[in-house]
Amino acid sequence: KVHSEITGICDKVTKSDEESIEYCKSLLSYWPSNWREKPPIIEIGDSPYRKEEELLDIVPFDLSKGYDMHKIIALIADGGIFVESKDVFAPSVITGFARIGGQSVGIVASNPAVNLGALDMDTSDKQARFIRFCDAFNIPLVFLADTIGFLPDINKQAMGLERHGAKVMYAISEATVPKITIYIRNCSNYGDLAFGNEQLGCDIAFAWPTCQIGKITDFAQFYTKGLDMDKMRAAVEKYNTIYNAANRLLFSDIIDPRDSRATLFKALTWLENKKEDRPWRKHGNIPL
Repeated sequence: KVHSEITGICDKVTKSDEESIEYCKSLLSYWPSNWREKPPIIEIGDSPYRKEEELLDIVPFDLSKGYDMHKIIALIADGGIFVESKDVFAPSVITGFARIGGQSVGIVASNPAVNLGALDMDTSDKQARFIRFCDAFNIPLVFLADTIGFLPDINKQAMGLERHGAKVMYAISEATVPKITIYIRNCSNYGDLAFGNEQLGCDIAFAWPTCQIGKITDFAQFYTKGLDMDKMRAAVEKYNTIYNAANRLLFSDIIDPRDSRATLFKALTWLENKKEDRPWRKHGNIPL
């Protein structure tokens, strides 16, 4: 329990040796044999262009209401199969492996069912570790974002929240595998940086019509500046819209939620032969 829920060292707790072996087998089926190879393509007859009407009913319009992101992942993945890693550690972020049109992908998703997908030191370590693993073995990354982001907390800041959060951004910007993001609903308090925006090096980002991308949602700080709270809220409601975000080129396209699976498959196909050359160096300097 200590290493699965608190430290995050353990990836999976099972009830038996047999279950552990089966879990390891399922993981290995998504990975290549070594870093020089691409992940295996295994098709199960699930059309990559399958539309899911149910995706229209999962996400509440009220930003204060949570929902389980696992439901969206299951509807997007081939056969609804998702092999999760570190499922009980930092549960407001989900990491694991799935296939889309037979292609292996690593999924990094916020989970609004847990603290509205809030980000902290543990979620940052979990994300950065998973992103770097996928990049090491040529596994494309798919980000699904719906998070209230990094909440201002003096205690967490004193423990190094910014330093830990920087690990995620470093890992995303350093990764050379295909990186695709879908903004689902809320992406505030720098949550877009933690789920790969195009400015940080994401290859392509999409947004659902329900999406709001903003930097700050906690208006309490404006009291100290003597600003009119009603005017601030009115300004946010006016400018923090999906179309204003599109005008600022924060993503490439607004998509129908039902087409999410097909959109991801097309993007993976476009990026299939992606090659990103970097200048030689001994190694990077991740903010540990």
